[in-house]
Amino acid sequence: MISTADHTKFKVLQQDFKSGPEVTKACLTCHTEASKQLHRTKHWTWDVPMKDGKRLGKKHVVNNFCISVEGNEPRCTSCHIGYDWKDKSFDFRSELNVDCLVCHDMTGTYKKLPA
Repeated sequence: MISTADHTKFKVLQQDFKSGPEVTKACLTCHTEASKQLHRTKHWTWDVPMKDGKRLGKKHVVNNFCISVEGNEPRCTSCHIGYDWKDKSFDFRSELNVDCLVCHDMTGTYKKLPA
């Protein structure tokens, strides 16, 4: 995929980042609504409310990949688009917890190591 912007020209990105949330903070200087928009998706929440009041999604039911999230958070979240989700204390409201690079790295070198 070819980007519509040359990100090497953005001053905010011309620094050595010490953490993933620092990268996200820089991304949000231009993509101001990206984290908020992502927070409203089932990809972020793992929660799918149904018309009958039941709740589905990886957060609530056994699934065929991670089996169950509860107790398996470190493994599941090694692929999740959030930073440092290790247990129920993860702050789903924090915009800085969104890992932009897991989907948008253009170098091919970014990896989230499995737990």
